[in-house]
Amino acid sequence: MPQITQHTVTVNGIAMHVTEAGEGSAVVPLHGFPELAYSWRHQMAALAEAGYRAIAPDIRGHGRTDAPVGVEAYGMRTMMADITALMDALEVSEAAMVGHDQGALLAWALAEAHPERVRAIIALGVPYHPKPPMPLTQMLAEHNPGRFNVVNYFQQPRVPEQELEADVRATLLRVFAAQSGDAEPDLVPRWLTGTPAGAGFLDALPMLPLDQGAGPSRRRGPRPILHRRGLHPCHDAGPRAAVLLRQGEPQGHRRPAQRPQRATAQERAQDERGDPYLDQRCGVLVPRQTSFI
Repeated sequence: MPQITQHTVTVNGIAMHVTEAGEGSAVVPLHGFPELAYSWRHQMAALAEAGYRAIAPDIRGHGRTDAPVGVEAYGMRTMMADITALMDALEVSEAAMVGHDQGALLAWALAEAHPERVRAIIALGVPYHPKPPMPLTQMLAEHNPGRFNVVNYFQQPRVPEQELEADVRATLLRVFAAQSGDAEPDLVPRWLTGTPAGAGFLDALPMLPLDQGAGPSRRRGPRPILHRRGLHPCHDAGPRAAVLLRQGEPQGHRRPAQRPQRATAQERAQDERGDPYLDQRCGVLVPRQTSFI
């Protein structure tokens, strides 16, 4: 088992908690909400075994990384500066970005703004979207009027804190279970697009016993496809970026721990014989990804 280390790096005016494993070409997994670098624990070991240097930060405001006060401290440009400063501090000139949820948004933004730093992208759950013609909050409200919207919910001062911090453990259990592959297939769409306006974040999610966790899913997700530059509308994200998207119907929005990495002999054999899903810039990342999407 590769050694996984944790340390703190001062970047862009904050102390950032970072988890690392392995040596070689850098891969930077960027977690979503509500997650931490810990969400990538299964993939960290697999990447290290495959000859990569995995560098997973707790993103600004999460886990053991500093959480500055004020919404202005969490703009996309600021969060991008955190990651590029982290790369500079660790003497990493370029890396493959692996993003889930808000981490995928951050990965896409980095590829657009700093293509020279992004060797490849693996995006889980969030495809590339160009900048909308209006503020995102306005667009979401107009797209689904009279319905709950998770982005606009978090624009309300103090409301999310009062609801979600009332019982943090229960909140996380309900969210993780709802977004796992074992949840009812229509639960997340109903939650995020079918709940009436004014509802709480947790209103549509089933209650769970506090000793029940959302373990690894029994369902298998769709196989991902690597889209090379020029073969997909997303190719403008960066001049050298390879783009990995999901194929088929989603089996839950849950994070990497939903389907932990399994470095099987079959996957190694695919790598050795040149699997058609592989790209030289991403190498073994692609077949590995089939085990935890």
